[in-house]
Amino acid sequence: MTRRGVAILILLTSLLALVAGGVLLTMPQQRADRGLSLLNAISAPLLVIGGCGMGALAGRLRRSGLSRLTSIVREASAGEGRGPINFTSGGQLGELAAAINEALSAARAECESKVLDLREEQIRNRVLQADKRHMEAVLNSIADAVLVTDPFGEVTLANESAEHALKFNFDRRQRRTLGEIVDDSRLLATVDQMVRSEHNVPRKVLEIGMGENGDSRIYKATVNAVRNQSQGQGQDRLTGIVTVLNNVTREREAAKLKNEFVSKVVHELRTPLSSIRAYVEMLVDGEAENGETAAEFYKIIDSESDRLSRMIENLLNISRIEAGVVKVQKSDITLTGIVKETVDVLQPQATEKDLRLEADLPPLFYQVHGDRDLLYQAVLNVISNAIKYTPDGGSISVTSGVEDGMAFIRVSDTGLGIPAEDLPRLFEKFYRVGKNKRAAKGTGLGLALVKEIIETLHHGRVTIESEEGKGSVFTLQLPVAE
Repeated sequence: MTRRGVAILILLTSLLALVAGGVLLTMPQQRADRGLSLLNAISAPLLVIGGCGMGALAGRLRRSGLSRLTSIVREASAGEGRGPINFTSGGQLGELAAAINEALSAARAECESKVLDLREEQIRNRVLQADKRHMEAVLNSIADAVLVTDPFGEVTLANESAEHALKFNFDRRQRRTLGEIVDDSRLLATVDQMVRSEHNVPRKVLEIGMGENGDSRIYKATVNAVRNQSQGQGQDRLTGIVTVLNNVTREREAAKLKNEFVSKVVHELRTPLSSIRAYVEMLVDGEAENGETAAEFYKIIDSESDRLSRMIENLLNISRIEAGVVKVQKSDITLTGIVKETVDVLQPQATEKDLRLEADLPPLFYQVHGDRDLLYQAVLNVISNAIKYTPDGGSISVTSGVEDGMAFIRVSDTGLGIPAEDLPRLFEKFYRVGKNKRAAKGTGLGLALVKEIIETLHHGRVTIESEEGKGSVFTLQLPVAE
């Protein structure tokens, strides 16, 4: 039955009761009693029918309200509603709606709190990731090798320099121990001692060697323990070991070369000084019996003094060039003029040894951009060497020209020649060929100075071809002036 049918039924029942009551009031007593009985008999079923209709209507209303409340709760749980549930029904359904509203409000507040916590956690995570990237960038920009190990000896962090120096690939997922990467017992023992120590051990510094003979390297290793104070405890807790490897191979080689250089300088200076001192003492003691002997002593002293002066001058020139403080005054000059001047200056020395010194110069003058005095010094040293180590009666030829876009000066001699094993070291400071030391005196600085002048200051090249017993060919190449 519909709501409208129930309402009509109730209305008809009420009208019937009113009409029947009015009629009964106008009737005699006896007829009125019979009419009342008839009305009761008729109205009883109607009231039952109306009551059933009202019960059905109330149940329908309750079912309709529950269904509507269920749909509203479902919409709220799906997030379609942001505010409280609007349900105006009273009774138990109204109380249920109010309880659901309270639960939803608490759930929304909890969700909003969790969302805020999640956003804060995401922000913290981004900051940590940015700090991590920044730390890795700083760590990889360090030239020294850096290794971080945990208390168990496993490598937890390594920069690119460490990977390159120790020849391994760092992978966080594949843990490797320090002993698998570094093959040095002293370093491993030092790290192990720091791990086992219960006290705060200060950092330790030691030198270690790595690599094979062809690639041997020296590292200055600095080992430091990282400790954090445990909460609620008075002692520190070891969290890791940081090892920094500084490649000092070049410094040690430079120090070694410096010591060798000083030793060679002292030795080379001591020889002429000892000779000068000895002859001076003989002159003071009157051992020169006549003027001829005294003149010979003076000649030797003069020669050794000149040798000492040349040595000091060459040392100063090489030092200035290597330090970059030499003053170079470059201009466009012709090599032909330098060669002619040098040959003329050294011709008397060649004639004294019965040597034929010739200059084969082209008719065209090639210009180079350089310092004339320094280039003159280089050519003079090369030709002077050729004269020293060419036996009497030999020949020396000097030519100039252009090859492959480079101007050159070539000095060829028929001298003693240079053994093949000595050629790689010929331009080292103070180096002299052992077999040729007795042929002439020298300091071992002339060719070193030539190399510095030509290659360092003028960006040219010095080459040598030699065969023992047959002579040598020195070539000085310089860029042609534009």
